[in-house]
Amino acid sequence: MRVEGHGLMRWRRWLALLLGSIPLAAIAGCATNALSMTNGEWSVVPLIARVTNLSEAACRDSFKQQVAAALVKQGEAVDAANVMSEDTASALSYRKRPDVFFAFSPSGLRYGFFVQNRKEGCVLRMYQRQKKIFGSTATLENGVNYFAKGRLAGCSCSRNELQPDED
Repeated sequence: MRVEGHGLMRWRRWLALLLGSIPLAAIAGCATNALSMTNGEWSVVPLIARVTNLSEAACRDSFKQQVAAALVKQGEAVDAANVMSEDTASALSYRKRPDVFFAFSPSGLRYGFFVQNRKEGCVLRMYQRQKKIFGSTATLENGVNYFAKGRLAGCSCSRNELQPDED
């Protein structure tokens, strides 16, 4: 019978804990991300939700405030950001399924947003800035830590799902 030293047993426990936590971290990410195949290549895409109570004043105000704050953070004037957030909320109130949505700046920039259902509630994320330059389109996307994000207080969301295919 072989007796292992106390240090070796402790090392094995740490190794087992480390290796066991990798699948748990991967599974935890599945609630907000998924794999999608585009043009024969796999990529990680965010799962998105729809705000289900945007018609309620508390949710609508929170939504408009978070969109405006994200736009101001990107350099938009406060007045323009408030108008853009109002337009975005109005357009979004007609949507019946989860999808990305956009705010359009008077300067020609298009900002892409989506909502996710997280344990802390509905979260708004700005993932894209796009501008037409010399006849072509320049797009910046940030799907890792996002350009801006904020919690939508007073809002409830549908479950997260894949973005629908473009028509």
